[in-house]
Amino acid sequence: MSFKNIVSTLLALWADFLRFVFPKSTTTPIETPKEVVMPEKKDFYTVEELKVKLLDRDFQLMIHDWVQKTLRPLENDAEYERLCALEEFVPTPEIMTAIYAAFRPYHGGGVGHEFGGGHSWRDLLDGLAIIAHDPILKTAYPNDVFAGLLGTFTHDFGNVAKPRYEDNLWEGGHAEVGAWQAYQVLQDLLPEHILLLMAYAVAAHTHKLGQVTCDNGYVRETWNDRLFYNMGHPVRVAVWLTRFADRLDTNGVTLFARHIPANIEGSFYGGKDFSAASFYEIDGKALAVMVKPAVIKDGNAPSTLMHISNFANSSFKFGAYSQHDARFPSMERLMTHKANQGLRLVEVVSQSTGEALLQEGLSTLDLFWNFLSRVSRFESIEETRPIFLHIWGELTSEEQEKWRAGLEFASDAYYEWLRLLYVEIESSEHPMVVACKHLLPELKANLSVE
Repeated sequence: MSFKNIVSTLLALWADFLRFVFPKSTTTPIETPKEVVMPEKKDFYTVEELKVKLLDRDFQLMIHDWVQKTLRPLENDAEYERLCALEEFVPTPEIMTAIYAAFRPYHGGGVGHEFGGGHSWRDLLDGLAIIAHDPILKTAYPNDVFAGLLGTFTHDFGNVAKPRYEDNLWEGGHAEVGAWQAYQVLQDLLPEHILLLMAYAVAAHTHKLGQVTCDNGYVRETWNDRLFYNMGHPVRVAVWLTRFADRLDTNGVTLFARHIPANIEGSFYGGKDFSAASFYEIDGKALAVMVKPAVIKDGNAPSTLMHISNFANSSFKFGAYSQHDARFPSMERLMTHKANQGLRLVEVVSQSTGEALLQEGLSTLDLFWNFLSRVSRFESIEETRPIFLHIWGELTSEEQEKWRAGLEFASDAYYEWLRLLYVEIESSEHPMVVACKHLLPELKANLSVE
């Protein structure tokens, strides 16, 4: 049986299994949003309850109605700033402990976009490191900054119950669903203006550059992300701080380790991914080129090294995603480090001879899989292993060995990055960072880095 047939068979088996365990949302005709009152519930829904509720059309419309009536008004600059200027909320270690604990039961989401796993933990560290010493953020409204800090680690909360690769089925993508969920979970812990600013940042974090037409015909509009200044304050920093943290984890060696299992998992759902302004089907052909140790693409589907190179190079240019990096010195410095890390990984792999040498210790395959697992810190990555092994098996022995030097570099660079974040955070006297320092031991243990 050919490789493409093997991959297609495996993908079909996985798709059948996942459709049985997690029934896919059905595409439904567009409907006019109607007022749907959420039933009273002492505690918020569990992950399993949310998965079921999100298949219900009335529940979908209730969330959409909430987003339109509650968050869309914040697109007005004056209304957004009004919330920023309300009574300053000062987080304490006790509050941050309570917030962290409130999300503990919600462990889920797709591999590479883990909530309660590697991605969300690193994004919290990224957000804290950006805030730690940035002089411009010190001039922003504290409420705006704190909402952004919350957004850094809650922005993918929607993935716990709504697969990321089903974002286009109905009105709410994982960003909008996650905004509503985070608002509900933290309702008893935070004042309304902080909740709204946080939810807005989560809803806007995906940074779509144009309208998205959903499968049911609904056209999802972009979010107003205009960063403006008033009375010396940069305003709407919550949106950009959330995006900054997400972009830091979507560059360098963490992108390498997230992209591969995330695309394999996306193929189970017949999903699409985005690269260089184009969507591509995540099929056997896309998965095969993904692990090639070269900067190439097949149609719109890029190799992982091309994906890393594209992201890194875009960070050195003025563009839609990087347009505000230079305004915030901490972000610019951290992003430069991460982008250079990614380019160095591409260089190391590309320049490797692929010569098979007698090696002590783990095989290149084991080094590869161990690194993916170490970055994910999520048990469901094991579901992607069968497809990964088949893709890996299609590489020549020379292609496989070209990865070895890159994997050794990636492992060292990953730990170097985490240690850099810890130093930034531990040396900061910013009140919000100080309020979170007691969480560092657990985060370090979760990420298995001293």
